[in-house]
Amino acid sequence: MMALMALLFMAPAASAAEWFNILSDGGETIAVNPDITTTDNGVSFLVWVRNTFDLPESREYYTRDRGYDKMYDKTVAYKLTLYKFTDEWNNFNIVQVSVYGEDGQIIEQYANPDMASTESVIPAGSYIEAVAEAAKVIYEVRTNPE
Repeated sequence: MMALMALLFMAPAASAAEWFNILSDGGETIAVNPDITTTDNGVSFLVWVRNTFDLPESREYYTRDRGYDKMYDKTVAYKLTLYKFTDEWNNFNIVQVSVYGEDGQIIEQYANPDMASTESVIPAGSYIEAVAEAAKVIYEVRTNPE
C-alpha cells in the first residue's frame, strides 16, 4: 500500500525554481509548491511543502532530534511533506513525508494511507496556518488569474 501511495503522490523536485518561500527562521526555510491539486470533488487541496535546513547547525539538529544520525548515519538536508487541506483550508492532515539527505537521496519516506482519519484543526498562529494561508492565495491566483 505504501509503495502505491508513493507512486500516486510523487514528490516534486526540491530544486524547482517555482517554490514560494513563505517562512524562514532559525536556519530553516519553509516553501510551498504552487502546483496545488484538488481532490474530493474540488473541496480538498493537496499541497507539497518543503522544509529546507539551511545551516549546518539546523541540519545537524534536525538529524539528531529525529534520530536519523543513529538509524541511517546521514544528515538531513530537507524534507517534503504532502498536506491535504479541507473544510475551506481550516483542517489538515499529512498524506506523505519524504526526508532527504545532503546527497539528495531519500533517507526515509512514509505515507498515511487513511487520509481522512487523522484530520486536525489548524492551530492559530502555527506554521501550518501560514502554509494554509499561502497555499490558498497561490491556488486562487493560479486558478483565477485576473
